[in-house]
This record gives sequence, C-alpha cells and structure tokens, in this order.
Amino acid sequence: MNSDNNVLGTLDQYNVTWTTFGQTDRSSMPIGNGEVGVNLWVQRGEINFYFARTDARTETDRSVKLGKVRLSFPSEMSIFDQPFRQTLVLRDGRIDLDFGTDAFSRAHLEVFVDSEQPVIYVTGQFSTPVTVQVDYINWRTEPFDGDMQFSGVVETADSVQPRDGGILFYHRNGATQIPFITQLEAVTALADSIPDCLTNRTFGGLMVLEGAALNGNAGLISSTPVQTFTLRVITYSDQVANLDDWINAVTALRAALPIPSEARQRTAAWWHNYWQQSWMFVEGDVPVAAGVTPELLSLPLEVQPVPEPCPSQVTQAYILTRWMFACMERGAFPILYSGGSFNVMPGMNEHLGNVYTFSRSFSARPFGEPTPEFNPDERGWGHFYLWQNTRLPYASMLARGEHEPVRALFRFYRRFWELDRGRAQVYYGAQGQYNTEIVHSHGLMPSAVYGLDRSGLADGYAANRWGGAVDLSPGLELLQLMLDYYDYRRDDPFLNDELLPYARDLLLFIETRFPERDKGKIVIRPIQSVETYWDTTNSLPVVAGMHAVVKRILALDPEKVPDRDYFVYMQQMMPYLPMETAAGSRLIAPAEVYDPERHNVEAPQLYAIFPFRLYGLGKPDLPVARESFRHGTSVVGNYQPFVVGKPPTYPSYSGWQYHGLVTALLGLTDETQTILQNNCALSNPGHRFPAMWGPIYDAVPDIDHASNILTTLQLMAFQAEGDEIRLLPAFPEAWDVSFKLHAPRGTTVECVYHKGKITRLIVTPKERRKDVVCAVELPE
Repeated sequence: MNSDNNVLGTLDQYNVTWTTFGQTDRSSMPIGNGEVGVNLWVQRGEINFYFARTDARTETDRSVKLGKVRLSFPSEMSIFDQPFRQTLVLRDGRIDLDFGTDAFSRAHLEVFVDSEQPVIYVTGQFSTPVTVQVDYINWRTEPFDGDMQFSGVVETADSVQPRDGGILFYHRNGATQIPFITQLEAVTALADSIPDCLTNRTFGGLMVLEGAALNGNAGLISSTPVQTFTLRVITYSDQVANLDDWINAVTALRAALPIPSEARQRTAAWWHNYWQQSWMFVEGDVPVAAGVTPELLSLPLEVQPVPEPCPSQVTQAYILTRWMFACMERGAFPILYSGGSFNVMPGMNEHLGNVYTFSRSFSARPFGEPTPEFNPDERGWGHFYLWQNTRLPYASMLARGEHEPVRALFRFYRRFWELDRGRAQVYYGAQGQYNTEIVHSHGLMPSAVYGLDRSGLADGYAANRWGGAVDLSPGLELLQLMLDYYDYRRDDPFLNDELLPYARDLLLFIETRFPERDKGKIVIRPIQSVETYWDTTNSLPVVAGMHAVVKRILALDPEKVPDRDYFVYMQQMMPYLPMETAAGSRLIAPAEVYDPERHNVEAPQLYAIFPFRLYGLGKPDLPVARESFRHGTSVVGNYQPFVVGKPPTYPSYSGWQYHGLVTALLGLTDETQTILQNNCALSNPGHRFPAMWGPIYDAVPDIDHASNILTTLQLMAFQAEGDEIRLLPAFPEAWDVSFKLHAPRGTTVECVYHKGKITRLIVTPKERRKDVVCAVELPE
C-alpha cells in the first residue's frame, strides 16, 4: 500500500490509455486547469477538442463552449496509419499522443492546460517534417432565439477574425435577460442589488500557431513543413465596457506567455502537489457491471475498445472523478451539475428537453458537426444552479484539503445577500434573507420556474412546485458547510463577516415570515419538504437544519458570538424534530404534518443524517436513524442501483441520491459497500472515458453521481467532526485502503489498512492522535 513517497507511482496505474481511434466526441478525454476545460478526441486523420470556461455565460445566462479546434496534418496523413497510443498522464496533468513505432515515421504530441494561465497547449515533435493545419470551428454563427420566450432576449452571434497572426474569436453579450426577469419577479425596486455578471461579458480567446500563416478566416497552417510545433489557445472572459479593452487583455496575456517547457513544468508541479495533498487507493473490490437497458444498447453507440484492466474499479472511479473535478473547480462560478465543463453534443439529432428520451440523446453518437441547432452548448435541465445539485461536489472537498473551491462557492452566494434581503421584504414583509433552491448566476429564479403566467399567483410564489418551491433549507445547508469550513480553517474574520451575519439573516427570516406560534414554538407552514411532500408543516429538512446550525453556533467560544442571546432565543423557538411511528418503529418523519402523496423519489427525512448530521456514529438514537433509512427507502422504493437507459423517474440510490453518504454516516458497512460498488459501475456505455457517469437524473457526465462516489468512499474510511476523528467507520474488512485525508484544526491523517490491520498511521499534529476513534487496533 501507499505512502507519500510512492503515491505518484501508484497513481500511474490509473492512467487512461487508448490504442484505437475514436469516431465522435463520445471518445473524448477530459483535461483542464480548474477554469478551462477541454474534451479531446482523436479520429483517424485529425485531433479535435471542445474547450470551455466556467465563466463563459451568455446574455441568457447559458453556460456555453468557447468552440472547437481541429488539428490535422494534410501532408502526412499516413501518420494516422501507424500504431497509435493516447494516454492521460494523471500525475502531470497531460495527455500524450504517440503515432508510429518506426524511428523514421513517428510523432509525439502533448496536450495540457497551463495551471497558472487560461491557456491550452498542444506541442508536437515529428521524425520527418510535417505540415500542421489548425482550424477553429464555431457554431454560434447566427443569433440564437431559443430562450426568447423565457427572457425576451436573442443572443448575439459570435465573431471570428484573423488578428496579429492568429485567430481571434469571441462572444460579446448584448442585452441580457435580467431586466425581463426583474420585472416578471416584481423586484424592479431591487434592481441595484442584483449582481449582474452578464452585462458586457465578453468571452473567447486567441488561437496561435508558431510560424504559421492564415488559412482562411478561421484557420492557420504552417508556412513550411516542420518537425516541431506549438499551438496555444488563449482564453479569456470578463465584463468590459468596450471590446477593445477585452482584446487588449487577450493581447497582454499572449505577450506574457512562458516558453512551453516552463508552462509544462509548472503544470506538472501543480498536479504533483494536488495528488500528494490527499489520496485514496482501495484494493480488494471485485468489479461490478452496470445494468443497461436493451433499448439503449441497440442505439448507434460509439464502438468502444476493451478497457485495459486496472487494480480497482472503486479506486479508478474515485481518481478519475477527482481528476475531472480538479479540472473545473477553480473558477469563480460553481461546478455546473449538468455536465460541468465536459458536456458534449446531443446524440441522434435529438434535443435533451424530454426526460424520457434524454438517456439515449446523451448516449448515442451525434450526427455530424455542431450546428446552430445541435451543438454541445445544450444541457439537460438548463444552465442555472439548483442547490440540491450544486452542493454535492463540495461535500467532499474539505476532507481532501481543497478549501479554495469551497470558499469560491461562498463568494458566489454571498453576492445575493442584498437581493435576498430585499426579496424577503417585498414578498413576505419579513426581515433577513429569503433564499431559494434554483437561481440564475444573478440570483433571480429562472422565469420558466417562477412562472410566465402570473394570473392568480402572489409575487414570489413559484409556479413550479418542485425545485421552484423549495426554500429555507438550501440556505441552512450552505450555512452548515460554512460551519464545516470554519472548523477546518478557524478563520475568525470569515466567522464575523460572513458566517454569523448569514446565520442571523436566515433565522430572522424564518422568525418573521412565519408569525404563528404553538406553545412558544415557531410554526413553519406551508413549506415544502424538499420536492417530495408539498405544503407541509415543519418540514424535516428545515427543522433539522435549524437544530444543526444553532447547536453548532452555540458551541463556539461565546466571546466570538456577540449576539449569542439571539441564537439561544431561536433554539428555544425552534420546532421539535418531527417524528412518527410506522410499522411499530419510532422514525424520523418528513414533516410534522404532511400529505403522504409523493411528488419525487427523495426521502426528505434523511436530511437529519445528511447533510445535517444530527444522527450518526457516537450520537444518540442511532437505531432510530438506521430504521428511518430502511423505512424511508422502502416507501420510495429506491434502494437499488440505477439502470442506464431508464428515465430519471426510475427510483434508485444513484445520481443525486445520497444514500451512500447516509449509510456510511450510520456505520452500515454492507449497505454502503453495495451502493458504492454499483454506483462506480454506472459509466455511460456510449462514452469511452470511464468517468463519463450516467445519465441518471442530470447529464453525462452526471456531476452529482460523481460527487457522491467521492463522498461515500471518504466517509467509509474517515469521518471527522468536532474533535473526533473516526477511522474505517463503514469500511469493508475484506478491502485494503491507503489514504491521506484532512480533519478540522489543521489536521492530516495518513493511514494504511491491510489485511484487517492498520499497518501505518500518521496523525499531524501528533497531539491529535488522541482524538482518533477506531474499532480496529491502532499501531503503536
């Protein structure tokens, strides 16, 4: 098993290698630097890649690609007749492409995204001189009116033009959706508090090939055959008053570029540090095959090679998911659950809007090149942020020492504070902040969710009674994560300036929006119990959230909580946790009062376990929580793996369902192992890269499903809360594991568990070893 000295060597076993060409973007391999994401695939005769930025958002708030690049060698097409090898080199953050074995007919190309600048590099070496041709491909060649009915806005077409020996390409936002939605949602008076990140946003870049000449309006070609080449694709996104400012910024980026070897070296160093900051390697798991419908397998799927074996299916799923997340988690915008930066074309020329057919659209091959109608800008479920989905990638990050992406998530939602205070007053005459499940990047609800026809609806009332009607609990969940972050960082300015003010605002809104009292307790109604039960009283996710965050705030040093009396008051005013009796057992209830008719496949009573952790190992009423899990999943019928090809209405513990997190927190080892292994098998059969998950509920890759793989495995081996560090709380005895994970108070834990024994344990700082709890005997 592993130590810090050989983690990179073990990581090499999980490099992804292909020796056959792909046909379409279904053979794409993801790479990125946290802001810029690339889908790269090699067809016979050409190398292709889409590329994206997390902040490339149009005037209708769509998250779109920057375009596509095609690389070819017209003078030496025979290069593609040679033996081929494509390898994702995880340790260095690079893709290697090798053609040929003959010393007189070989080519070696490297692709990476600079860790320090938003620049894609493709470098190449040839045994004989070759003509290199590069083409930039754009499909936003005409105005896009697909969002017109929801925003009153038509997106402008992109611009592509030769400039300074390269190809300049950009999209510049015209009039945005914000005025339309502001008026629709009756918050015109709050216009100045809406954080507008769309107006004047310009995104795109510059494609430069050293020593090349122009080849048409959007292409470059080497002036003479070459034995080496460097292609750089510079990307940039910003809100600028005029276009010249944006072009000047791109030009300045180009002037500051290092030589390729320097960029390559620092990128490799960044990735070495990333992998050595935290790791998990499992051995002993037996591979599991996913269920796939015959109908999906009968579609025109990309022909897939037999995958090379790897030591562990679970470890491969964990590592490749971490890889993808690291490639898109360093931007100012949260990871987008509907494919992240790596979504691809809809297949079979079918749009993704129909949830009953979108599984085949995500899986089958696309027909032809991207067009204005069918292109990789399309996403299932839209381009906005749903908290229940957005939260999941961040649940596992602190334990891996990845603090900055979590902090960026807080900054994103911090921008809405003034708007949410205003909405609380306008809609409810209440104080504090009103937060909702679904928001655009500017904090307002999507118009289709809010409802275009407002006949008979009060201001603030969402016509969509699923995610559109979920409020209160998203803010409490974000606050729970903020408390976790504070436990890890002990950042007192963050506590004073952000955490405590946000906590006061959330509780004040509940107190003032719901004036009804019963025996001195706030009565919260009508309120959704997430999307499953509608118009309930004292829904479990809201009440559990209140209990969790208030208890944690009151556990802080009293001197650090100036208005502690208010939190004591709210602790007294909170409703009791809703409980019920069913089948002779005392159970956590979805709400104090609720209609049993279900509108979704989620069991909201599980929120008391995740994310709010009121129940768990070492906590009271563990049997109640375990029985509540079993009963809740039996009622919904979702204790089973997803079957790829089924519609999202198919109940399962996959996708955004967090059953594995719950069972791990409850110490249910067998159940957690089963859930994890089945979820690690749910790679899409139409895609070549093993971590192209789903689609289950969302997209390919299914970001929520990926997130839960990470968090489940980490919680099986490691649970850190308060001062306590639990090792192997839900880990199978027959598996081995080596890991390095992080705990609060600046603590790291390195552990090797092999053949039923802990053979290595390093806790830093040493005084924290006394806080370790484990059923397995610890080494001296």
